[in-house]
Amino acid sequence: MEKNVSNVELETNHTAMTCEEAGMTLKDAVAMRAWIFARDDIMAVMVWELACIPELPIDAWLHHLFVILGVCLGTDPQIMASQENVQPFIDNVAFFLILGGAVAGLVESCVLMYHLNNKNPKRQARWMQLSICLQAIMVTVLFVIFPVLVVLKNKHHFGGLAWGYIALIAVLVAVEAKMIWQKASIVKHAKNKASRLLLESQNDNSNDFQSLDNDVVTQDDDTMRQDRDKHE
Repeated sequence: MEKNVSNVELETNHTAMTCEEAGMTLKDAVAMRAWIFARDDIMAVMVWELACIPELPIDAWLHHLFVILGVCLGTDPQIMASQENVQPFIDNVAFFLILGGAVAGLVESCVLMYHLNNKNPKRQARWMQLSICLQAIMVTVLFVIFPVLVVLKNKHHFGGLAWGYIALIAVLVAVEAKMIWQKASIVKHAKNKASRLLLESQNDNSNDFQSLDNDVVTQDDDTMRQDRDKHE
């Protein structure tokens, strides 16, 4: 709330206020600074990915643009000053979304392990399944349950904006669901590849044993022929 007072003063009178003047303690200032750094750094990562990897799929572009837009709207003093009563709740919703973005690092780590095990399809499938489980938990808890609860519980503060935020959350969840569906297809492909390699390995072993049996039979025939020749 102290941050909102500072934003209002900056927007209306064009004067900056110190944290102490806004009624904040040192702990409040540290917490707000950490929150702003975390929020802006998440946006910076999204911008970097879009700039350096433009061939990302359309769902990744939508996801990243959603985060960038959300951070830009959440850091605009004019918008925050005009929504001073709602801003703390907006930050509450954004906190869960940003936390989900941070937890997504674990999901991406599993995807990295999938690529590092490209010679072992069975292990690839396991890593991708773990990625799906983590992403499903992340989306359900941090992108759906907590944000929607905040919006519905404080619906009288959000007013008509409540359904707008729920619609934006629904778009984000739809993008994440599409990613999970694509990963499920990858798991299926990896399992099929592992089964095919196992079958090929079994066939190779069978052929090796068959060749070995043929060699043994040939040697036995040669030995019997030599013994017969000796007796004659």
